[in-house]
Amino acid sequence: MEVPIYNPFNSKNCMFTQKDIHTILQKHDCQHLVRNTEIFQTAMVHSSYVRRTEYTTPIGDVAQLAAKPDDCIDLFPESYERLEHLGDSILGASVATYLSIRFPTQQEGFLTNLRKEIVCNIMLGELTKKIKLNQFYVISKHNEDACNGRYNVKKLGDILEAFIGALWIDCRYNFQIIYAFVVSLIETYIDIPGILLNDTNFKDQLQKFCQIKFHYTPTYTMLSAENGYTMAALDGRGNHIGTGIGTTKKQGEQLAAQDALKKLKV
Repeated sequence: MEVPIYNPFNSKNCMFTQKDIHTILQKHDCQHLVRNTEIFQTAMVHSSYVRRTEYTTPIGDVAQLAAKPDDCIDLFPESYERLEHLGDSILGASVATYLSIRFPTQQEGFLTNLRKEIVCNIMLGELTKKIKLNQFYVISKHNEDACNGRYNVKKLGDILEAFIGALWIDCRYNFQIIYAFVVSLIETYIDIPGILLNDTNFKDQLQKFCQIKFHYTPTYTMLSAENGYTMAALDGRGNHIGTGIGTTKKQGEQLAAQDALKKLKV
């Protein structure tokens, strides 16, 4: 039986150069001079473009590696995954620090929820595209053509985290260098007020708005359990700011929050 050929080689891949890295850093308040270009190159490599002892087709059959075309770069010895793991932690610490400084009076829950919004996969994927890091993403031909990997925002955040992990190592663990870069990304590309006001969770949205605007956290009380649960949203002084009737208490609270948002003209 003829062994199928596995061909990951992708002519759209390009090598991440020191000049490319410096361009991205310098545009985002980071004057760090790269010491080890290779670690940043590794940060761009998807697992589909890594050398292996055994290769399989996309459906899992054992395969033979195709010969590398002249217009393609070589497979790499490792992927970005370890750097991504590291960068994820450093990014989280940077965002948490930024938010604690920007919102010094807000409670932990507010800061945690906002941090989650900023570091979610889609947001990081969009940031990756904004800084054009995805043009240096090294992926297999299958991942490029069949999976639209170079533009899949749900996956692109991985290489931004890996890039930050590479920068962390290359700058010898200087948090201020990472922090300046991350803050530049946030303040250049992320609309934090928009995040706070465009939440589909009405309770969460009301809480964020009231904490920022009025410095209190709304509470809820049940007014009636007849013909559904009638719930009221209360301000910091216990005044009713919205009501809602739901089949459950949670639904009633959501509808009360929605009513409050309308009355507050949010």
